[in-house]
Amino acid sequence: MSKAKLLSGILKISVALIIVLFIVILFIKAQDLQGLEEKEEVRKFVNVSEKIVEKPPFKVPQELVYSEKGYEFYIDRERLNFKVKTPSNKMWYSFAVEDDKELNTKWKTYLLSAISIECIDDNFVSYQLNLEQNGLVKNVQINDNIITAEIEFPYFQIHFIVKFTVNVNEVRVEIPFDSIFEGDKYKITSIELFPFLGSSKGFVSGYFIIPENSGFIVDLSKSTKATQPYIGRVYGDDIGISQVVHLRNINPRERLNLPMYSVVYDNDFLITSIEQGAEYAYLKVYKSGLTTNYNWLTFKFVFREMYKKIINKKGEAVNWYQENKNEFSPTISYRFFSEDKKITFVDVAKEYKRYLLENNKLVKSDFSFSQIPIVFESLMADSVKKIFFKEYVRLTSFDDLIKINNELRSEGLENLVFILKGYSKDGISFSSPNHTPIDSRLFEKIKNIEEFLDVVGNERVFLYVDYLKVQPYSNVSKRYLAQNISEQLMVIDENYLLNPIYISNFSKENLPGDVLAIDSIGKYVFTTYSNSRGENLQVIQKALEGFLGSKKIALYSPNLYAFKYANYILGLDLKTSDFLIEEKKIPFLQVILSGVIPYFSSPINNSSDVEHAVLQLIATNTYPLFVITKEPIAYLSMKKEVDIFSSSYDNWKDTIIKVYDNVNNALKEVIGCEIVDFENPEEFPELYITTYSNGKVIYTNFSNNEIKYGNVVIPAKSFVVR
Repeated sequence: MSKAKLLSGILKISVALIIVLFIVILFIKAQDLQGLEEKEEVRKFVNVSEKIVEKPPFKVPQELVYSEKGYEFYIDRERLNFKVKTPSNKMWYSFAVEDDKELNTKWKTYLLSAISIECIDDNFVSYQLNLEQNGLVKNVQINDNIITAEIEFPYFQIHFIVKFTVNVNEVRVEIPFDSIFEGDKYKITSIELFPFLGSSKGFVSGYFIIPENSGFIVDLSKSTKATQPYIGRVYGDDIGISQVVHLRNINPRERLNLPMYSVVYDNDFLITSIEQGAEYAYLKVYKSGLTTNYNWLTFKFVFREMYKKIINKKGEAVNWYQENKNEFSPTISYRFFSEDKKITFVDVAKEYKRYLLENNKLVKSDFSFSQIPIVFESLMADSVKKIFFKEYVRLTSFDDLIKINNELRSEGLENLVFILKGYSKDGISFSSPNHTPIDSRLFEKIKNIEEFLDVVGNERVFLYVDYLKVQPYSNVSKRYLAQNISEQLMVIDENYLLNPIYISNFSKENLPGDVLAIDSIGKYVFTTYSNSRGENLQVIQKALEGFLGSKKIALYSPNLYAFKYANYILGLDLKTSDFLIEEKKIPFLQVILSGVIPYFSSPINNSSDVEHAVLQLIATNTYPLFVITKEPIAYLSMKKEVDIFSSSYDNWKDTIIKVYDNVNNALKEVIGCEIVDFENPEEFPELYITTYSNGKVIYTNFSNNEIKYGNVVIPAKSFVVR
């Protein structure tokens, strides 16, 4: 062998050794976090086929427990499955009735299970268990219309009590928190109750109603292009858990602002409502063709949530679970209905509205006006951060608003409502959570806010407040800022979130007038380092109750828990997250609120097609809202804050008058009335027919052509009231 070849061989071996050494060093370095990194495998569920609990052959429930007004409730004591027979002879089963031989054992047992749970062991290995395969039902006791039973997963040392309460067309199911027992090794992370109640297989005549924002329908009679199920969080994402590692803007998808869903088959429907634990629930929606051939949906209650735990100063993190389980008692109401006609989403919305009113979750507001209201979010001032100072910019003075008020009233706009934003020192970008005193630079001939209220009307002027968000350059003490579960500051819409426990501290400020437009606290609820999501929800509800009685309140895009405190609801549009599983948007929430609480759109200024937006207001009984300033918005900070790029009153005046006249001419006929029907005829997909409780019908034509429907002729891009 030549010397050159020998040296070449030695060189190759040396390079190989260096590579091996480098890999070994990386491996050794990784061992420092080995225990933590192993926990990142939490979503790899372990096969539990060796931990099966033997049971008698499966059978359809035959024991009649309750019967009244044509409804019959049957139960199977071995498995706690039930069936409900309605007056129309429709059978609702708590499990999947049709078998699918192509599915594996895990799926087959899941389809038949009354209860499914997920748990982790002390190494954060995750297990999916279901009652059919891994659990036992013990000590079933039936006392009139109340049934209790113990559920045990013997190999995992987990057990709890399930309580049924049966009343006419309702089955109420509860798992008392105090009954949940966990051994030393396995801890519950989530529970699903009757995941296949109301399920079907293949393409069937029916649909699911999903209450995301205004609402949408999942059509079960058609195939879907979706490749993933819909999974949404009730009341929106818990950013105290989900937002970790980096401070960043969050653009959350639309929220499930109602803790319910509905299943509709021809003349029958089911409404499933969460009565306790909504803030800890996810909604899972599967359609035939997604994973299996079954259509099904269920709430998943989370007791321990996975999050990113920070492990060093670099911000590196690993998957972790909450140590203590969330304290709540999952409670669901299943209500079954039969009609002698084909069910529409309006039928479901009306029934759910009745339920909310009867349970004081929705309170009727005042509709004592003859012309529809129109809201103007009036941006008073802002400040732009410079290197050494803040530049104050006045956008609208109180004198400007007096002039705007007088001009519009002379044009026939009688019911004007103003929301004042940025009225305190340094304007809107630096106002929250301290909104007083009102800046003297906003006054000219009008000398004080009391004089302004006397001229415009006390109940027509809402002061905008936000006690849950603070701007980055605010001088608010850091101790008031919210920290997430990983002890990081929380950011949303480029603002820091305040700890909800301090809402009462800031809301004690002495604001003039008796009406407030309150942002954030009706729509954001989250975990903090010191409090659970449920505890913070209680704090928020207590704060809202503190305003009740002394203030008239407008709330921005609230969740259900805030509805009963609202005199007005702001920012309600016909919109969803546009997932592929969605068949079409519906004004489900608008039907619920109609005749109960006046509701307003998002800013019309934001619309790329004002004509279309106006027609949508008319079709859904929604009142208009504009953002206005006397001076044009010229500073980027303001544009980011309000997401408005054009607000000058002088530029928008003619449009405002035209929009109001159109909407008022339609909706003044139905002020305070409920929507009792909403049709979208198949032969005219751009025609919407809204029927009201006073008998009035509004035909709204979104097309570019005239439409003749029966004996009614609706001009293009217009409406007709009958």
